[in-house]
Amino acid sequence: MKPAHMQRHLSTRHPSSVGKTADFFTRKLSEFKGAQNHMRAASQTSATSLQASYQVALLIAKAKKPYTIAEELIAPAAAILAETMVDKKAADAIRSVPLSKDTVCRRVDEMAGDIVQQVTDKLETAGSFAIQLDESTDELDWKQCSHVCTDGAAAMTGRHRGLVARIRQVNPDIQSMHCIIHREALASKRMSPELNSVLTDAVKVINFIKSRTLNARLFHKLCEETGSDHHQLLLHTDMYDKVSAFMKKTDLWLRRCDKGDVSNFPQLNSWIADMTLNKKQNILKTVKMHLAKLTAEFESHFPDIEDKSPTLDWIRRPFMHSCMDTAPEQLHESLIDLSSDSGFRLKFSETSLTQFWCCVEKEYPELAKEALYHLQPFGSTYLCEVTFSALTHIKTKQRNRLQLERSIITAVATIQPRLQKLMSGRQVQVSH
Repeated sequence: MKPAHMQRHLSTRHPSSVGKTADFFTRKLSEFKGAQNHMRAASQTSATSLQASYQVALLIAKAKKPYTIAEELIAPAAAILAETMVDKKAADAIRSVPLSKDTVCRRVDEMAGDIVQQVTDKLETAGSFAIQLDESTDELDWKQCSHVCTDGAAAMTGRHRGLVARIRQVNPDIQSMHCIIHREALASKRMSPELNSVLTDAVKVINFIKSRTLNARLFHKLCEETGSDHHQLLLHTDMYDKVSAFMKKTDLWLRRCDKGDVSNFPQLNSWIADMTLNKKQNILKTVKMHLAKLTAEFESHFPDIEDKSPTLDWIRRPFMHSCMDTAPEQLHESLIDLSSDSGFRLKFSETSLTQFWCCVEKEYPELAKEALYHLQPFGSTYLCEVTFSALTHIKTKQRNRLQLERSIITAVATIQPRLQKLMSGRQVQVSH
């Protein structure tokens, strides 16, 4: 006998089911549970396709490709591969992944926003930061900036109107660095003509060998006969005999084929003549002499390397007692405690220098803060140049109306977007 309230509910809410047998209700319950399982499975499938959508969008952004490539090429190609190599069900699952150009654009914007948020959070936690600049006019909180690396242009480093001078008006303690890549380029411009000629000839010979398939095969064969690695042609000086033999064989082959001699190729004939006349020692002497001059030129552009580097030995080698005196006096006690910790010694051997000092920060905050302050400056504006290169890849004639900020951030950032967090804010849509 059913309770009165259940009987009343059945008659008022489900009058068509009044008088049905128990088997009827058992079957309905089974159907309801089956529908629930189906919805749960569909929800899981949609969650997987959502994750795949983010991951593909990230790959497209990293590759600096147009957003349309997912719908036009990636998805159809992946479906064909899945159907051919697996089965039709796998191909249908791939086709369910949302990869339209608008969807990919939204994904990239969301990931760029998350990367920016992560950087902002890190800056708030760190309290100070270093920055690379190249023709920047952005407004930042310069009071938190500890180091600036620029290309040395007057607009950046001018004493009165340069950017660094203006920053010092807000933050007098800021340290400015001239990009080492630009300084190397300035020093190399004064290379002597003799040294430049020797290096140019060597490069031309190497390019001649590597740029033609037949030449590469012949040189590879010569290296195999002597047990040398032909892939290291640019890196080893012991390739003289192989290169000389190769050039002689090339000269004979060209003459035999009635194709003239190697004088058709830039300076190769004179290079062979130099080698056959045993001028190898003279060339090396020339190189050494002019390298000495070049070294002096580099020292004029890097005057403070030897003077300042010993003062930071305690950061590079914190477990060497001879380096402890280079640390600030107030940090000696903490550094002694750190150097006697076997756990940190093991961590030092397994991680990078920056990672090691980040691990030290929890137990020795003052010591780590000082070390990380000296580790955070950038040595070059390399990342700026990488961003400019990414810009030329992304903003093509066909994409000249594209809003570039989010695309560039996702393309060049080393910080990975938190996909699980982004997905949690998205409602999973179940296909009908």
